Amino acid sequence: MTYDQAPDPIDNQSIFPEALDISSSDTLGVLHPNDLRRKGFTSPPPTDVALNSRTFINTPFSDLPLYFPTLWEPVAGADGGFNDAALKVNPSGVICILLPYLEQAENDFIWLELNGVQVAFHTVSADEADLGTQIVLFIESTRFIDQANNKVQAFVEQLSGTIDKSKLFTIYVDREHPVGPDPIVSTPNVNENMAAVKFADPQIEAFGVITKENAIAGVEILIEDYPLNPAVPTKHHRKEGDVIFVSIGGLLIKHTVTNFEASGNLPISVWAYFGTWEALPDSEYIVEWYVLDKVGNHSPGFSPRRLIEVQLGSGSEPILPAVFVTESDYDEEHDQDFIDIRDLDGDANIELPIRNNGYAVSDTVRLTIKGLSASSVPVEITIDHRVTSITPIRVNIPLPADFLLPLPGGHIFITYKRIRPGVADRPSRGSLYAIYGDPVGTRLPPPQVLDLDSDGSLPDHTNPVRILVPKFLGQHENDRVDLIVVGRSANNVPSYAEFTEMAGIGDVVFLLESAFFNALSGGYFTAHYLINGGVTRPASEQVTVPVGDARATLPPPRTLQALPPGFVFDPGTNLANLNVRIDPHPFIVEGVEIRVIATGTRPGGSITTDWFNVDINWEDAVIPFTIPRTIVLANLNSTMTLSYEVRPKTPGAISRFSQELVIYIGIKLELSEPPVVVQATAITPTLSRLNPLHVLPPVEVEFRVKYFPMLDSDDVKLRVVGKSGLGTPDIPSKPGIAEPGEDYIRFEHFSDFVAAYLGDSCEVYFEVTRSGNTTGSVPLTLEVEPLPAQALDLLSVPEATAGVIDIRNAATVRTAAWPFYAVGQSSWIYLEGVKAGNQPHLLTLRDASKALNQQEFDQRFVQEPVPSAYLSQLLANSKLHVKGSVSVDGTNGEASALNLEDVSYTVRTTPALAMDTSPRFLNLNGYLLVNFFGGFNEIFYFGSARTATGGVPPYTYSSNNPGAISVNAGGRVHITAAGTATITVRDSAQPAQTASYNVTVNGSFRRCRFVGTGQWHSMVSAAAAWGGVLPNFSIAVELSGQYSGRWPSMGNIWTTEQAPGQPQPGLAYCFVNIYGNRGWPPNDMQWGSTTNSFDGLAIY
Repeated sequence: MTYDQAPDPIDNQSIFPEALDISSSDTLGVLHPNDLRRKGFTSPPPTDVALNSRTFINTPFSDLPLYFPTLWEPVAGADGGFNDAALKVNPSGVICILLPYLEQAENDFIWLELNGVQVAFHTVSADEADLGTQIVLFIESTRFIDQANNKVQAFVEQLSGTIDKSKLFTIYVDREHPVGPDPIVSTPNVNENMAAVKFADPQIEAFGVITKENAIAGVEILIEDYPLNPAVPTKHHRKEGDVIFVSIGGLLIKHTVTNFEASGNLPISVWAYFGTWEALPDSEYIVEWYVLDKVGNHSPGFSPRRLIEVQLGSGSEPILPAVFVTESDYDEEHDQDFIDIRDLDGDANIELPIRNNGYAVSDTVRLTIKGLSASSVPVEITIDHRVTSITPIRVNIPLPADFLLPLPGGHIFITYKRIRPGVADRPSRGSLYAIYGDPVGTRLPPPQVLDLDSDGSLPDHTNPVRILVPKFLGQHENDRVDLIVVGRSANNVPSYAEFTEMAGIGDVVFLLESAFFNALSGGYFTAHYLINGGVTRPASEQVTVPVGDARATLPPPRTLQALPPGFVFDPGTNLANLNVRIDPHPFIVEGVEIRVIATGTRPGGSITTDWFNVDINWEDAVIPFTIPRTIVLANLNSTMTLSYEVRPKTPGAISRFSQELVIYIGIKLELSEPPVVVQATAITPTLSRLNPLHVLPPVEVEFRVKYFPMLDSDDVKLRVVGKSGLGTPDIPSKPGIAEPGEDYIRFEHFSDFVAAYLGDSCEVYFEVTRSGNTTGSVPLTLEVEPLPAQALDLLSVPEATAGVIDIRNAATVRTAAWPFYAVGQSSWIYLEGVKAGNQPHLLTLRDASKALNQQEFDQRFVQEPVPSAYLSQLLANSKLHVKGSVSVDGTNGEASALNLEDVSYTVRTTPALAMDTSPRFLNLNGYLLVNFFGGFNEIFYFGSARTATGGVPPYTYSSNNPGAISVNAGGRVHITAAGTATITVRDSAQPAQTASYNVTVNGSFRRCRFVGTGQWHSMVSAAAAWGGVLPNFSIAVELSGQYSGRWPSMGNIWTTEQAPGQPQPGLAYCFVNIYGNRGWPPNDMQWGSTTNSFDGLAIY
């Protein structure tokens, strides 16, 4: 918004020096324009000289860098970048400054090309060539391609026809803020699409306490992938080069997202080391984070806040309890304490606990109240309280209302510390309160230009020019305040200057040298300011101020060919030159000189006539000028701007410039074709029908616009009208440039507006603004079909089985995500049942008082518990009907809500089937037991078997992979190979209940088969029959270590090895009892007669 300013009275003029009527400001200590920012250049400028309009006068045009005041750099892979603020800060577009270059001459035609299309131009005047004036050009922000590298290049064509060009520069443009829009507008500085921080250490995560040991080791903070809602367009998702800032009590830790991190969705680790924690005295602190993308776009708001407690042992006494604000309340829906400033009658009251908290008379309590406004501006005050008695339970301390009034939509955090001479300060816990109230403006107010005339203009020769920046919310003494002034001279030549001051503690007054403003006589300037570079808070509102005597402004010229209202010079009907006429004016009198300035948009399309001396014969007469046809036609299908300059012969008098007349050269624009909606079906040329299921979010609606001729200088605006609010989207305009290889302009926009027209229709049309004139197209009627029934079949009771609800168990009603599902929408759920006496049993589970929140959006359903008291009154074997509706049109009214498909359930009572359903995992670790007693080996591996309880016996067990993992009728599992199986039990209820768990077996193995019990020689033969051998000493030890206490036999096993060093032919050796874990050296082997009967194992 631009404010036109009339002078306001200043209460205390003594704080400002009066304007002086002198010709030089060199001795006044006034500010001259800043040198150019080093980071504003598209290539590195010299390092050993001041950067101003004289820096490059000996630089060839081909080596000339471009200067963009709002350029963000460095940007990897580009010469700089533009963020959303840089594209919006100036209503005229992005400012590009071309500095004077070697051999710059009058009538040089300079133009800028963006992605190969001319977007700005200028013809060098004699004064600019002589004085070395920087040339200010504007590029319409809509001409930049978003999320892409844009190519910018400057060209110059001299009168000789020689064309030179600068290097081709790459500018990365990103209008989209990381994370995406805040989904809950009622919490403006908290973005629910960002997760609160988590801590990798489970103890810190569970209790929120940082100990000295944690601090020394370093604390790993986890930042979840963003945005949390995956349906948010990918342009808002985490990207390489994003910079995450984690704030711990205001201390910032920075982490730049790598390519690897951006390519996945795992949490990012940010480490806080001892130096960070050491800077924070023991107390409670808010931890939150935000993100800047690689061109400086700020995430809308911060993450949800989290409180942590730092306990490094810096104090010998326990932390003091938190204060309480008497006027606060608890918001159950948002789970937060709040203060509603609309309910305050004067200051709020802080209750400080005193009794039994270790105070002594004369202690000082210093309270620190930190606030954050809705626009994320931090503010802070401290309040000291002297303890005069230790007997009160608490004392009351005023919390100034003036501090709270600017904070609706924000929050405050209150901590305090006890100060006692000779003793370490004792900190407290913190109190966090959201601030509710009527919204306040979030933009900085415009600067105030002082010393204006009664008509709001700045008098000629004002010196110094005084501009005041009002004291602002969150002001710190060393804040940097940049005042940006963009001027337009009387002949519409733009100029640019920046001035910088420290903020100090009050209003900031800029005393500016007059030369810049004197050159604007008959024109105007706009001014706004930035705080600390505008990175964390947007630019201020703008003020527009005319310079000089506005009453002396001359009317525009007129022409005989380009007549109102279209002002079109049609070469087909106008076959000769362009005749310009200047009508009489009191300022055009004998003795003045006059000339016409015709500025085209193409090379060879501009001319400034010679001065014409007005004598008595031309006073009060129409003065004719002629613009040659060749010059006019050089601007075919484009525009030419006509004005004139009147120069008095009186020494020191100021020239006056007329207003401008913009004419169009070519055929009058006709827009006879309506837009096309790509996803819709065309019925007639002006009627289309859209199936809303084809454009459900995140799909965008695609529009196509055609007209001829398209000019790259056109601004094309697409409009959808029919219903207010959601039904009237603001679709950004585009330049008149067709898609590559096509004859149309593509517009894409979020499809949420379609929800406002379900079963209804809207009108779609486009407007083309060319040379200041706007023409509308033929409209398209777009009919939107209603949603089909199957798209609204969304209600369910998840706990029901085959249409049956067991009323002895808990139950919920779920509404699955509906078409055009969005945070903030209202929905309704109704239950209609029958109770004793066949009486209706009705209940409203959800209504408009509870809007869809971020958690529900993320989980893609709304779910409400059914009270057990309601369930218990339902008649057994009766029907329970579930009904519901949802509002998607932005009104949140039930009258226009969509009715969902009803669903009905039978009410019954059946015990629930129960079984441990946690998964089982087994790494065989070398051996698979085969053919042991009982035939089922799970107990040997897991130590226990699983069986079902509850439900209706008998039970039936099954495996979906019996070849590897089978199960018997009693639920015992047998493993015969590696693999995965689901073990399912089904009871005999009608309908049946089921429960299941997964068993996963992996790892390399050999089989260990039980081949019987007998003498050594027979067991050797039995093992060989399976292609195996008896275990040796080392295998026996492995089996003992793995299966002690779970081995399926209490007996000894035969082995193949004799006792080391004692060979005795005819004797065999056994390994003592694996089950009892006795098989360890040196008693691992025993003598055994070959006629003994022990267990035989085959290893193969």
